[in-house]
Amino acid sequence: MASPDRERARGILNDVWQEVSDEDGKAYSREVSPAVRANIAQLLKSEAVSFTYSLPTQLLGKVTHPELDCLCLQRGENEESQWDPRSFAASVVVPWVDDNEHVLGTSKDPYVSNPLRQARVVPNPPNVRTNTLPLWQALHEVLSDVEARNDPNYTLAVLREVLRQTHEILKSRQFNYPKLTRVSLEQTLLLVRRLLEASREGEHGMSLAAALFKVIGRRFGLWDEVRRQASTTADQASGMTADLECRRHGETVYSVEIKERTIKLSDVVAFDEKLSRGGLTEALINTPGVASSDAEGIRNRIRLMWGRGINLYSANIEEIVSVTLSLAGEAGRLEFVAEVGNQLDEFARPSGKAAWRDHLKSILDGTEFG
Repeated sequence: MASPDRERARGILNDVWQEVSDEDGKAYSREVSPAVRANIAQLLKSEAVSFTYSLPTQLLGKVTHPELDCLCLQRGENEESQWDPRSFAASVVVPWVDDNEHVLGTSKDPYVSNPLRQARVVPNPPNVRTNTLPLWQALHEVLSDVEARNDPNYTLAVLREVLRQTHEILKSRQFNYPKLTRVSLEQTLLLVRRLLEASREGEHGMSLAAALFKVIGRRFGLWDEVRRQASTTADQASGMTADLECRRHGETVYSVEIKERTIKLSDVVAFDEKLSRGGLTEALINTPGVASSDAEGIRNRIRLMWGRGINLYSANIEEIVSVTLSLAGEAGRLEFVAEVGNQLDEFARPSGKAAWRDHLKSILDGTEFG
């Protein structure tokens, strides 16, 4: 089985990225047709990690090792052209994405999705949502064209175009958020609700909570650091006990689990187990509510946890904002609004950043309640 040299792949990726960065992403290759460029744009702007990661991964693998089949998704036993894009992406592309402001997403294992867990890229894969079929067809068209030509120069040109468009996306993500000089508690709560309405995969809830707990730490001196993970990263993979860890002098003193849905008893049990393993005694589940069928079981579990020395609390983000940012005053609310922008800049998709910018503009324009 063939396998691309990963050190060489990293070098190629960095070199081509440096080229398009030096040119500020303006010079596209004439070798790449308008139709292929349009397909690339469609895939990268989809914000779905199955496409944003697999497109450069498949191309980079073939640029590094031209004998590879860039339509191949899984290693085989006999064919020399078969390879393992999943592990290649995890070790080469994912770290590069992380180093470049998560420009293609925040997944640590983008090939884990079912459609990519098949032998080859096909235009009509089974068990996918109908609205994603045009994206699978676009991916197949780009890669099958590269494979049919089997020309290293052309493959490199297509990869370069992918990175050129990626550079343009990165530039567009550098939002200039309006700077508020006044913000009421009512306006702050409205900003929180509107951002949550546009949330995907929990990323906005995570950013709001991380911003709030950073402000709490600074304003009330309860901790000096807040660590967070990307919304798509499992706690076990990150080595953290929860989505947020509030630390003082390097030790976790408060853990926060973020759920943008009602919680079940199984959520509390799982969190209890993580807290127990970590020896932590103070924690919060940030959730909009509790499943009515599990309410009594959750109350009983929390009592049992208290008996074992673990204090677990449950509250939604609006409740916490309302209390803490009343105590922190308007200066604290302005600090919170600015910190949300920082969190979104680092972790959110462009659509989330644009939504926050537009909501802040509505505050400045006085149209937020219109």
